[in-house]
Amino acid sequence: MGDELFSRALKEFMNRWNGKHPLPYDFFFTFDEIAGEDLSWFWNPWFYHYSFPDLAIKEVKEDGNRLFITVKRTGNTPVPVMLNFTYETDQESIIYKTADVWKDGKEEIVIEYSPQGRVMKIELGSDIIPDTNRKDNIYLMP
Repeated sequence: MGDELFSRALKEFMNRWNGKHPLPYDFFFTFDEIAGEDLSWFWNPWFYHYSFPDLAIKEVKEDGNRLFITVKRTGNTPVPVMLNFTYETDQESIIYKTADVWKDGKEEIVIEYSPQGRVMKIELGSDIIPDTNRKDNIYLMP
């Protein structure tokens, strides 16, 4: 959704419901309207289903100077995808994808990356992205 659109939707919700008693649906429908799309793919797992956030690095393939990282959504709750690449020089680079990569219901995505050196480790997630099982979030390059 992005910071700007989120901020606009939140302000519109506050304007519409100031001094009233909104229900959760009022919040969701306002955000849907301002975003111009149905966000139920996000709202339902987070607020109405017994689900959990969990991503895993399923597979890493090398093809020349490119890496193909398959990220699997093992939980049902959509969360952003953040991949942190650590090079042998201890430098790091990050790829970030918003949670909308999961909006079409797919369980896996493949992220292509062209590293600028030898990658030693790939780590999925961060301290601010919830993940039920972090044991499957690290891949050490051979």
